[in-house]
Amino acid sequence: MLLKHHSAQPLEEALHVEQLLCPPWLPPPIPKPFPSLTALISFTVGGESQPDTGCADTPLLPHVTFICPGRMCQVAGWGRTGVKEPASSTLQEVKLRLMEPRACSHFPAFDHNLQLCVGNPQSTKSAFKGDSGGPLLCAGVAQGIVSYGLSNAKPPAVFTRISPYRPWIDEVLKEN
Repeated sequence: MLLKHHSAQPLEEALHVEQLLCPPWLPPPIPKPFPSLTALISFTVGGESQPDTGCADTPLLPHVTFICPGRMCQVAGWGRTGVKEPASSTLQEVKLRLMEPRACSHFPAFDHNLQLCVGNPQSTKSAFKGDSGGPLLCAGVAQGIVSYGLSNAKPPAVFTRISPYRPWIDEVLKEN
């Protein structure tokens, strides 16, 4: 696992993953492929253990929140900027629209209760390979996590909805 800052050059730092904390309803081994795996990672930087909550500087939403389609949100990551492009060396950010769940009906595993459909199909912008695990921020609040999309990078993409996992996240943070 690599820790990156705004620019991957030369601030990249190797991390040792100590523990993968999965929700209790997903006991190991995790079925593959699992399209909406959510986990917290405990890692070591310079010999000191650190929980990676993904929320150190980002507020989390209330426990049960359904955000309305049509809203513009932001996602950031170091993923590919095109199908044949390499991963970006600098942090990229894009504004994406939350779509109606039916826009993701072509994804067989899509579940509106656990996932968000993000990115207008009329646009060319989307999260892509290498962005997985990155935050979806709506009005500065983490609402989703980049999960998966089409292999041709065309929107929409599927993001894990954070709100169903809030009780578990709170429990893990309290224990660690």
